[in-house]
Amino acid sequence: MRADAKQLAGAPADLAPLLGTWSNTNPQTDYIIKIIATERNGALLIRAYGSSSPEPADWGEVEANAYVAGGTTKAAGFHARYDFGALQTELAANEKLGILVVQSYTSFDDGSGRLGNFAREFFHR
Repeated sequence: MRADAKQLAGAPADLAPLLGTWSNTNPQTDYIIKIIATERNGALLIRAYGSSSPEPADWGEVEANAYVAGGTTKAAGFHARYDFGALQTELAANEKLGILVVQSYTSFDDGSGRLGNFAREFFHR
């Protein structure tokens, strides 16, 4: 069966499984410490906070693409893009059994020669 054969059409995604404040399960992380997912006018909005001292770094709010798992309208994951100019980070996440698994892909366009970075972290409400 093709991956798109079971997808529903004409129904909005139920974003409820993704909404809320998600905290990193690793309090010592040096990357993303918190993600807040909200809904506005049917759109999924993501606000990520990076590890920083003395206060977490607010990455700002971006609209994310929500994805459902085959044959249901319940959102099971999202993809969000942050563009910080010379640095871009893409977040790909999925929720399962109350855990949000977030993969981040960071690339650098500043001429520094730094290698792109991948991380995977786990979050709970």
